[in-house]
Amino acid sequence: LKNQNQPGVITKQATMVQGVEIKDGFIQNVNPATGALITPLVPVSTPDQVAEAITLANRTQQTTWSALPLPKRIELLREGVANIEEIREELIATITKEMGKITAESTDEVDAAIGLKRKWLNMVQEANEDERLGDGTSESVIVRDPLGVVVVISPWNFPAGEIPLLALPALAAGNAVIVKPSEVTPLTGALLTNAIAKALPVGTLQLLQGDGVVGEQLVSSPDVHMVAMTGSSATGKKIMEKCAMNLKRIVLELGGKDPMIVFADADLDKAANEAVLFSLSNAGQVCCAVERIYVEESVKPQFEQKVVDIAKSWKIGNPNDKGVNMGPMVTEMQREKVREQVAKAKECGAKVLYESDAPE
Repeated sequence: LKNQNQPGVITKQATMVQGVEIKDGFIQNVNPATGALITPLVPVSTPDQVAEAITLANRTQQTTWSALPLPKRIELLREGVANIEEIREELIATITKEMGKITAESTDEVDAAIGLKRKWLNMVQEANEDERLGDGTSESVIVRDPLGVVVVISPWNFPAGEIPLLALPALAAGNAVIVKPSEVTPLTGALLTNAIAKALPVGTLQLLQGDGVVGEQLVSSPDVHMVAMTGSSATGKKIMEKCAMNLKRIVLELGGKDPMIVFADADLDKAANEAVLFSLSNAGQVCCAVERIYVEESVKPQFEQKVVDIAKSWKIGNPNDKGVNMGPMVTEMQREKVREQVAKAKECGAKVLYESDAPE
C-alpha cells in the first residue's frame, strides 16, 4: 500500500506483520517490556537467499546427511543440543527481552530444550529404526526413508522450545531442515538454530529470517518436501492451501479453545490455582491455555471467589524483576486484541469479577 500523500513511500501499516514493523529490509525487534529497539537488527532474507538455502539443503540432504547411518545422525544431534547449554544464559535473557516472558518461564523453556538430548532423542531414534515383521514363514522390513527438505516455521510464544521439537525428528530421519523463526523472536530463533547447526554438516540445518513473504516462498517451493508449523489457525489454513497444490506433507499445531471442567466434588483450591496458573502463564499466550471453564452450579460461587483471590495475588511487571508472575504481552497489537475481546464480552453480558491495572 502506498502513501497517497507521498507517492512511492510505503506506509508503516503496509509493513506491519504480527505487530512487528519491517523497515528497510530489517525486522524492527522491540522489547515489549520497555518499548526499546533491540539490537543488532535482523535482516530479512532475500528471495535469492531463500532460493540458495533450498538448493543447498537439497544437495546436502542427498549427498551427505541422509548417507549417514541413523546412530551417527543421532550422535551429531545430541552434540547439537548440547551446544544449547553453552548459550543457556544468553538464550534465557533473549527470550525474555524479545517476547516478555518472565525469567523463570524462559529458564524452564530453555532447560526443557536442553533435556531433549537424553530420553527424547532415544525415542526419536527408536521411531526411525527399521522394523521387522513376520510370522516365522516370511518376513517384511519397514524402512523409513527421508522425504528431502523440511521447512520449520516456529512460533513466538515458545521460541526456543518449538524449534527442536519440530526440527530434530525431521533431521533424525535424514532430512535437511530450514528454520524460519517468527519475526517477533528472530534473535532467539537464530541463537538456538545456529547452536544446533554447528554440530552438523554445512547445509543440513539452515536459518532464514522474515515474515510471511519469506514463509510463502519456502512453502510454495517444489523443492521443499514437507512443512512443519506451529502458529495460528489462519496461517495454518494458508499453508495447507499452498501444500495441497502438490500434496506436500504438513504437520500443523494450531490454536485451541481448551476447556477446564470443575465438578462439585473437585478439590476447589487446586482447581482454582490451576485455573489461574494455566490461564495466565506466559501472559495467556499458549495454544493449550485454559480459555473457558465449566463449573458445576452448586460450587460456582466458591470457585469464582477462590479464582479472584488467587488472581489478585499475581504480580504484573517487568519480566526481569523477581517476584513478578506475568510480564507484558508480546506486542501492542496482541494487547489491543485482548482488550477488544474483553470489551466485546462485556457488551454480550459478561461480568468482570476482577481486573488489575496493566503497566504502560
